Amino acid sequence: MLEHPFAVETIAAGDEISVDVVEMRLVPPGLLPRVEEYGYANRTFLPDEPITPGGITGEDAPIASGWWDLEIAVPRTAKVGDPVQLVLIDTGVAVAGSVRAVADDDPLGNGSGSVAIPPDQAVAVAAAAANGRVIVLVSSG
Repeated sequence: MLEHPFAVETIAAGDEISVDVVEMRLVPPGLLPRVEEYGYANRTFLPDEPITPGGITGEDAPIASGWWDLEIAVPRTAKVGDPVQLVLIDTGVAVAGSVRAVADDDPLGNGSGSVAIPPDQAVAVAAAAANGRVIVLVSSG
């Protein structure tokens, strides 16, 4: 058996992963990919969920003061910190945001990332996202 880190509390995208928020548990060798070092979560980890290398980034992507973090599907080409446009399908309004977390290849993950959005657009974007009516665009270069 090998020791592997598991979340002891919810770790939100952008939060620092440290020994204070994980506990080591024994797992069979080869069950989970080895975590070499901690950093910042690039997706949400729920309590009792194993920490995986694909869910960790070395870079913090802070949210601007007053902005809101929205969990949503982010294009696979996006990187933490990339600017995005969230297009609200029903109104055609485009809202500028910033990638806070990207989906990883972890089969145990939920497949979403997250985007920080300005407070004046948070309600409209959240309502559209709840109804599956948002497209996330990321710049190609």
